[in-house]
Amino acid sequence: MNYRDYNAALWEYTYTEGGVDLHAYNLGFVTGGRGYALNFQTREDQWEASQRLFDRFMAAFDPA
Repeated sequence: MNYRDYNAALWEYTYTEGGVDLHAYNLGFVTGGRGYALNFQTREDQWEASQRLFDRFMAAFDPA
């Protein structure tokens, strides 16, 4: 996958913690000799509703 102009990997996973079902993304990429991992998680029942927030989160991040 590409994130902006970076070669990136996106891991999507679910897990349960404290009896709560969670859903998460981990977006990893390297630029300028540094590695980045953008982590985003929410309750499973809020996953679909939170996708616009994740899109804004990715658009706002600037590794420069």
